Amino acid sequence: FAYRFGYYFLSPTTNYINLVTSGVGYGDYARRWKNSGDELKTNVPKFDYSNYQSLASFYNNSEINVLKGDHIRLQYLNLAYNFSNVLQRRIFKSLEIYSNVANLGIVWRSNDEKLDPEYAGVLAPRKTFTIGIRSTF
Repeated sequence: FAYRFGYYFLSPTTNYINLVTSGVGYGDYARRWKNSGDELKTNVPKFDYSNYQSLASFYNNSEINVLKGDHIRLQYLNLAYNFSNVLQRRIFKSLEIYSNVANLGIVWRSNDEKLDPEYAGVLAPRKTFTIGIRSTF
């Protein structure tokens, strides 16, 4: 297990400049202010083409996007079985079968957005699986 406590991170959000220039956005765009009264149920500002550059700067760097980063992750798991006691030195002096798994993911996080604070806005490392045999003759 690996853990980190006592820090904050900036949540990735829809940047209206990137949305206009490249069409790239995040899920918070669907929760934006669209109609009168929406300001009571969302913090995501409306998209205003005439003022999108200042909206992007204001919203992306606002306090509402700062989240607690505390988390516990299952980083690495190793399982092995050694057959040395069972073999009685017939063919092998030792024989071990092992399996390793890395980057299993978050076990617990303090933010309600279900974001991985170490990889928010970017792809997390892939899970890797390894199996093998070690032996000596």
